[in-house]
Amino acid sequence: MERLFVGVHALEHNRMAILPATAAQERSSSAIRHQEKRDRNTSGWIAGVLHRHAAPLVILMCVTLLMIFLYGQIAYNREPYAGWDLGKYRVMAQAAPGLALTGRPFAYRLLGPYLVGLLPVPDPAGFYGLAVIASFVLVILFYFFLIGEGIQRTAAVITVTFLIFNEYFFGMTLFDYFQINDLLTLIFLIGLFWAMFKSRWPLFGVFLALGALARETSLLMIPVALVYLLETGRLRREGLPFALSSVPGAVIFTMIHAFAPVSGGMGLLEAPWAYRAKVISPVIWFRLLVNSFIPLSLLPAIYFKLTLEFFTRRKYALLFVGLVLASTFFGVNNERLMAPTFIVFYLLIAEITQTSLYPRWGILIIMLGCGFVSSFHPLIARYPLPNNLTYVVLSLATLGMATAATAWGRWGEVQTRSSDPWTGSTSKYGSSS
Repeated sequence: MERLFVGVHALEHNRMAILPATAAQERSSSAIRHQEKRDRNTSGWIAGVLHRHAAPLVILMCVTLLMIFLYGQIAYNREPYAGWDLGKYRVMAQAAPGLALTGRPFAYRLLGPYLVGLLPVPDPAGFYGLAVIASFVLVILFYFFLIGEGIQRTAAVITVTFLIFNEYFFGMTLFDYFQINDLLTLIFLIGLFWAMFKSRWPLFGVFLALGALARETSLLMIPVALVYLLETGRLRREGLPFALSSVPGAVIFTMIHAFAPVSGGMGLLEAPWAYRAKVISPVIWFRLLVNSFIPLSLLPAIYFKLTLEFFTRRKYALLFVGLVLASTFFGVNNERLMAPTFIVFYLLIAEITQTSLYPRWGILIIMLGCGFVSSFHPLIARYPLPNNLTYVVLSLATLGMATAATAWGRWGEVQTRSSDPWTGSTSKYGSSS
């Protein structure tokens, strides 16, 4: 009897020992099934996105490939190009993983040259390869950014194509691919605006920190985000996460400027005085406000009411444009330094295209043709124009033609509605994907 009791007790003990393992196995199996379901949902979502946007993305990739070819590559080992900024960036790349001794402000723009220096290829090939990849990433991200802002697929494709045709905002970083930091900054700005809109402040902090390693421009997003939170009434709720997310980028910026090895060059506070003549030059202002956006420069004026409504709803965007414009007086370049405004300007163009131009294909084809022709340049090109005069005449001609086409279309739209020709409104054609 005693042996029977001992046997039953041992059996019960073994059964109890097995139960936790069985429960753990069930929990593990449940977790695996849940993960598999989530993976299927994620892969299904990605497949659905690719299916819906396959045609637009293919079109944009083809346009990008064409323009990568046409923008050409800088003769980096010949004068005067060898003496440009690229020489300093090459020295920085060749010193990686260490830090090179070079002049300001280039010594502070570490990210792009450092990444190139870590690649197992000669630095010119590394710079160009990274620039090409980053250009494709920029095109794809900006397309989806516009989609996320409520722009339909066709209008988004047209708008991104305008950006690709902009030789200063897009072409310059392919031609002079050693300016990889400019291109990375544009990508980070998309991430910063997206994170700000979605209240993803940890991601905002990551993009801000990366941006601080590339160029100073990303730091402009700190006051912009503050105004955004004030404008949307979310400062009390999200002010602390925003403030905390801004700390790493600000610290990195400060530390780089304090400890990066430098040998001469112009400091941040010296630059505005050195370039003060730009402020009173009408030519410089024309280049900044008109030439940077040719052939679409006057489109916001033609659709003045729509533009006014756009910035009334987005005061933070107006601040961002103003800050970028002010930052151009810290450098010798003009149109290239306006490139960060692409995210605001082309979002406005996308809204104009969607509400008032699409599907008026006659006008849109004229505008796209003007955009393509205006991309030709005496310097930034595989097949350069013969001289600056040809470039000026061609730029003004495309500006005039695109402006006339949109003004004619705007007048026709207003005549149909019997309303004021300078008030923007939603197109009678509506919008479509």
